[in-house]
Amino acid sequence: MNPEFMALLFGAAIGGSAIAVKTAMNYTARKQERISVRPCLTVRSEAGKDQHFRIILHNSGTGPAYIENFEVKVDNISSAEAKGMGFQNALRKVGIGGLDIISYLPQKEDVINENENSILLEANPMSLEDYNIISTALPRLDFKILYKSEYEEAFIWESNESS
Repeated sequence: MNPEFMALLFGAAIGGSAIAVKTAMNYTARKQERISVRPCLTVRSEAGKDQHFRIILHNSGTGPAYIENFEVKVDNISSAEAKGMGFQNALRKVGIGGLDIISYLPQKEDVINENENSILLEANPMSLEDYNIISTALPRLDFKILYKSEYEEAFIWESNESS
């Protein structure tokens, strides 16, 4: 065989291998980047000695969470099934709607950034009686959050599955 042809063939094989390796490296880098930007939403409650109470939405992940849907359930009945039962109505249904409470329900396209907290419910300060009413009522509430990452990866968090 002709040495020039062999060199050309050898060069083409090396070039093809280099392209394959570079493509694999790019794929791995993109996959690693997606993994490194992954939100993780959770809902937790916080009670203080001064009888304040909060329900907090927290992003403990490594990237922003884009809210797609936020649903509140009372006694396992979703707000959709209850025909428009919003957060305030859910609070009334569990017996705490009349208390001095500040509440916030995330909307579609709201963004919860990395290590950011959003207070969903806050009662501060309150009487011991109100504190006991809230402590008894809140286990009847469940939350379901549908959210996405920057890369459009979809995630679901449900309080009744995480308890």
